[in-house]
Amino acid sequence: AKKLSERSSLSIGIKYIYSSLLVKQSLYGMSLAPINTFAADIYYFHSGKKYEGQNAWLNYGASLTNIGGKVSYDDYAQRNFQPTTLRVGLAQHFALGYKNTLALSLDAYRLLIPTPPVRNSDGKIVKGKDPETISALGTIVESWTTAPDGFSETLKEINYNLGAELTLQNALMLRAGYFYQNKDKGNMQFVTLGLGLKLRKMGLDMSYLVPTRENNPLAHTLRFGINLGF
Repeated sequence: AKKLSERSSLSIGIKYIYSSLLVKQSLYGMSLAPINTFAADIYYFHSGKKYEGQNAWLNYGASLTNIGGKVSYDDYAQRNFQPTTLRVGLAQHFALGYKNTLALSLDAYRLLIPTPPVRNSDGKIVKGKDPETISALGTIVESWTTAPDGFSETLKEINYNLGAELTLQNALMLRAGYFYQNKDKGNMQFVTLGLGLKLRKMGLDMSYLVPTRENNPLAHTLRFGINLGF
């Protein structure tokens, strides 16, 4: 991590990935084995808060995650892209008296992997671009031009999150959010409701997912989190 100024920073992370969704075996003449690979993440953050007692400030940031080589569970020549993702977001904060704040946030993200091409009955590509011609790093740029229906389809692949958080006395947080995905690219849309409680160095969080369309495997689920600060 590197502090670029008093209110902005840049960080880079390297991670090792081991995935054994398919245990070592043989299937249809192919040898299946776990994935062992590495990936990198890059994050940028800027805080708009210049001094204590400021009435309003805007934070913003961006991340590029899961940058790494192609992977495969088998010995077949075709390898798959890691889920490289670009995300940008901002959050507007408002001070509501002593120790009370309201935050409104928006972020957008897109997987930087090639859009699957349209193929004929023989498997030949008739529209779009062959993913096999794109390298693991090249997809960060080239994935923006691979959609069979052009850039208008690429824009449909961007997912959006809206959020609001009301903090009372720096101890109780009331949260709500909304996720939107285009109807042609998954059509998942849902609302989230959440509560947070901060007790000295410990925090408790809870959220509930309310689907607006019944096509989400996490519909009507509760999630709980505990965090400790030192």
